[in-house]
Parts: sequence; C-alpha cells; structure tokens
Amino acid sequence: MTIEIDGLWIQKRGRYASRGWDLKVPEISVPLLLGVRGRGRVSPFAVAGAEVAYILSAVQDDVGGRGSRVTYDTPAFDCGLVAGGGVAFAVGSRRLTVEGRYLHGLARTMKFYGDGYDFRTRVFVLLGGIEF
Repeated sequence: MTIEIDGLWIQKRGRYASRGWDLKVPEISVPLLLGVRGRGRVSPFAVAGAEVAYILSAVQDDVGGRGSRVTYDTPAFDCGLVAGGGVAFAVGSRRLTVEGRYLHGLARTMKFYGDGYDFRTRVFVLLGGIEF
C-alpha cells in the first residue's frame, strides 16, 4: 500500500451541445491517493482517493456560430473523487509510469439557473511520469 500526493494543472471541459457552448475550467489539482502496486520490472498498479482543486478561471466559448466568449465567476475550489490505474516500467534505477485516472467532481462549480443545468467536473486524464 502506498500514499501519493500530486500537484497537477488540469484543464477540465464541459460541453453543452444543445446550447452550442464549450466551457473550459483550468484548475490546480492536488489529489491524495492510496495505491496498490505490483512488483517486478513491469508492474501494474491501481490508485484511489480524493482531490482538492483551485479553479483558475471558467471561460465559455460559443461554438454555435456566434463566436462569443464569456468569463464566469466560479467558486474558488472544486473537490472530487479519483480512481485510476496504470503500469510502471523499470528503466535502470528509475521507473517510467503510464496512468489513466477518472476524476469525478462533487462540488457544484457552476449553475445556470434559467434552465437548471448544474455543472460538476468529470474528466478522464492520461498521465506519464518518472519515479525517483
């Protein structure tokens, strides 16, 4: 069992196809994860835990043909659950990792009151890294 704390910049996105907009929410994410790791030169692993993220901005681009851009006030923080897995490869004294994670946001980051749309982040990320 391992404990892992990461610092990541992630641009989360939301699409609302019937209204023709694309929402971009860049965040600084800090996940706290518990992991189970295999042994050997090639070892699979799984991680799960929670994340806290600081929202840098929220920008909506109109992709429906009008070309407008709107910046929204959002709460400063997002939080959510994280689950993922990957594989680590031994290369000399280091390990290279390839990992996929699903981040399921719990905080209501935006609400459009007119139509009841409630935006919570949900994103799949691919990560690569070097373990020291």
